[in-house]
This record gives sequence, C-alpha cells and structure tokens, in this order.
Amino acid sequence: MAKRSDFQKIRDLPGVMNVVEVPVYKLTMFNAPDMTGVSAVWNHGLGFKQGFKGEGMLISIIDSGIDADHPDLSVVGGVRFFSEGGGPPWKRPVSHDGNFDDDNGHGTHCAGIAAAKGGIVGVAPGARLYAIKVLDSSGSAYMSVIVAGVDWLEDPAFKELGIDVTIAN
Repeated sequence: MAKRSDFQKIRDLPGVMNVVEVPVYKLTMFNAPDMTGVSAVWNHGLGFKQGFKGEGMLISIIDSGIDADHPDLSVVGGVRFFSEGGGPPWKRPVSHDGNFDDDNGHGTHCAGIAAAKGGIVGVAPGARLYAIKVLDSSGSAYMSVIVAGVDWLEDPAFKELGIDVTIAN
C-alpha cells in the first residue's frame, strides 16, 4: 500500500492524472433522538395531530442494513453493496445482492427512529422501509460503496417499483 509520502511520486508517473487517498468511513454514535428532533414528535405529537403518520411512504435507510424480522418495523426489501476481492480499494469492484440484514444494529436503530410502530413510535410509523446496506458489521465502508448505494436509488430497477425518490440527510 502506498504511503502519503509516495503520492507525489505516483502523480509524476506518465499517464497518472491524480492520486487521492481512499478513506474508510466509520459510524459514530450520537444521541440520535436529540440530533433528529424526534423527541418533539414523541413528546408533543407533532405531525400526528395533523394526521401525518407516513402511510404510503417508503423510506430508504442507507446504513448497515435493517433487521428484516424486527416486529416493530415494516421492512419491504433491501439491497447490500460491498467491495469485493483483495488489493487496493480503488481496484475492488462494488457488487450488490439481496443480503441486507443488519449485522451492526445501527441501521435498524435509524429505521426505528424513522418508522417504528411498537413500544417506541418513530416519526412516520405508517411508512414502509427499504434497506440499502452499505456499511459492514464494524460500521465501516469505502466511499465507493456508499456512493453506489446512493446511486442505486436512481437505478431503473428501483424506479420500476413506482417510487419517487427524495434524498434527505
């Protein structure tokens, strides 16, 4: 693996346009209810008083997957993106399959904030959930895998479900 000190040497090679570091992104846990403002929904019924419960909505959670068997979540499907093979990250192809089950817990936690309908109620308890798993069991992913997951929302296979996509952060 190249060291940062080698980047300029590599850039100077014929045919090389640029060299960039391929970062690995890792989850950090914060107090999600405070970050998202969902406590106001829980404590004051905001949205619920106006009749908004998320019926007819599909929320895609781009994270570590979702526990498809969780009794408080309406999971209707999902996809997993992952980097295959050995060697440097920029040479690894990104593939996808249907194994979106959460082996970290963070994605299921986020899905609960969005749409849980049990003992704890999410912001939109009537919404259905679709998992886009991009993070591995340690909560890490290469940017290329995360981008592939976001790009997939524009994939014709997803559009065939008849879903309009709005990306919110």
